[in-house]
Parts: sequence; structure tokens; C-alpha cells
Amino acid sequence: MPTTPSAPSNHEPVLLDKVVELLEIKSGDVVVDGTLGLGGHAKRFAELVGEEGRVVGFDLDGANLQLAQRNLRKFEGRVTFVNDSYDKIDHYLKALKLPPYNKVLLDLGVSSPHFDDAERGFSFRKAGPLDMRFDKRLNVTAEKILHKATQEQLENILRNFGEVANFRKTARKIVEERNAKRFTSTTNFVTRIESVLPKQTQNKVLAQIFQALRIAVNDELNVLQRGVHNLWTNLSVNGFIAIISYHSLEDRLVKQYFAPKLKSCICPSSLLKCECRAKPEAFAVTKRVVVPTKEEEDANPRSRSAKLRVYQKLM
Repeated sequence: MPTTPSAPSNHEPVLLDKVVELLEIKSGDVVVDGTLGLGGHAKRFAELVGEEGRVVGFDLDGANLQLAQRNLRKFEGRVTFVNDSYDKIDHYLKALKLPPYNKVLLDLGVSSPHFDDAERGFSFRKAGPLDMRFDKRLNVTAEKILHKATQEQLENILRNFGEVANFRKTARKIVEERNAKRFTSTTNFVTRIESVLPKQTQNKVLAQIFQALRIAVNDELNVLQRGVHNLWTNLSVNGFIAIISYHSLEDRLVKQYFAPKLKSCICPSSLLKCECRAKPEAFAVTKRVVVPTKEEEDANPRSRSAKLRVYQKLM
């Protein structure tokens, strides 16, 4: 009989106080936590929304969902758990007859158990299978991509999803090595390609390579693009959405999505004055990106690259 995984005792939700403050969580709110993880943010949400409110938590990882259910068991009836991706919000609003929601959080970081469990294959520092799936129901794994993608496809993955500087040389080395012998684990993969990586920044580049493979396996950027759109479309007027990103690809996508919604005029630049009479659809609650304090970074090193943006829906 499978055992229930245990949650790390030192789990700290990133930017928790700032998220609660900027989302203005209060009694009676309906909050969608699109990336539930272990339930750290959702626990505070459930406390604040009270018995009249509701928290809906999405997570692709069944093991994480079990942990979150255990961590939030005192709020039974107040929290709805969904073992699926947040970009499917349209479906679940109807299927579960969810109430209209007015607050959203997306914490896009990889959860601690994913990095800590070598068997998940997310860390280049630990020996494990080349997996990297958030959802074990997926057929795609990092191993399949490494062995089946063409050199050109590997170049695109490394360049577009990891911003790897020497993506061509790295892709060529991967193809060369896999033709000689199959990659058998994360550490076997690292050992066999590290000769083409710059020694001074090897760990940084390995992190970029593993990020690129993870994004490709889980189709993360397309999910984010669809998910932000679907969550925003269904968000109640005057509601808020908070998004915590951890690398430039995510943050850029979020900024690009909201940029046109912040504009009060959509007339072509050739016109000397506004004729469209358009009104902005969104208001940027955070004029500048919010980052963790030095104290939070020291307490939770994995929060160091976090960037929080919050928007309010005006119409």
C-alpha cells in the first residue's frame, strides 16, 4: 500500500504577507490558488475568507495534493481541491459548480518536494530518473525529449526555454552522447555533457538546461499563457490576480499579456489625438515588481528570484 508523502517541516510560502495584503483577502472572498503546492498560501487564505468564503486549489501533482489536503484538513468544506492544471478553470467552474471568484494567485515556482525528491528528476545535483513531470499521467518525460528530439529541436528548447548561451554546442553534444549510449539518469546526463559547459558558470548553465527541459516536458509557457487568459476572463470585476514568477520568461509573458489591458487608448500612433474612447481593462496594483526582503531570502533561499505582480480587473 503506498504511503502518503510527508511535507517538509520548513516549508515557507513565498511573499505570503505581501500576497495577502495586495490581494486584499477578506471574509467572504472566493480565492483561486492555481498552484496549490503544499497549501502554504491557501492556509492563510482559508483563515481569512472565513466560513462564508471559499478557496479553490489546483495542482497537477497528485502527491502534492495529498499533502495539501492533509495540511488544510481543519478547513474541510472551505477548500476545494482539483488535481488538474489551472488553465482548465473554464471546465471546473461548470463541472464543480464553483461560485464566481474575485481573487487569484499563481505561484509559478517549482515546489520544494520536486527539487528535494531525487526520484522526480528535477535537480541536477541528485541522481534520479530523467523525468521532470509535474503530472505523472503525462507521457512526455525529459528522457524522451533528450533521446527523440532532433538537434534543431534541442537547440530551440535550450535557447527559448533556458536562455542557454551555448545552446548549439550543448545540443550537438547531447546528440553525440545519446548516439554513443543512452542517458540513464540525471547525473549520468550531467557528467556526459559538462565538458562543453563553461567551468566558471557550470552550475548556472546546468540550472538553465534543467529549466529548459522541465518547461518543455510540462509545456509550462503555453499553460501559463492559456491559464492567465482564462483566469482573467472569468475573474469578477474589481477582482485581483497576483502572479509570482521566478525567471524572465514567465515575467515577460505576464507583462506582455497585461500591457494592452492597462492602456486607456488603443488608437494607432499616427493619430494626433485619441478617437477610440477606450478605457483600461486593468489597473497595475504593483507599479514596480515586488521582491522578497533580505530577511525572507535568508529564511527561504528559494524565494530569491521571486517577482510578484498584481493586477485589478476594472471591467
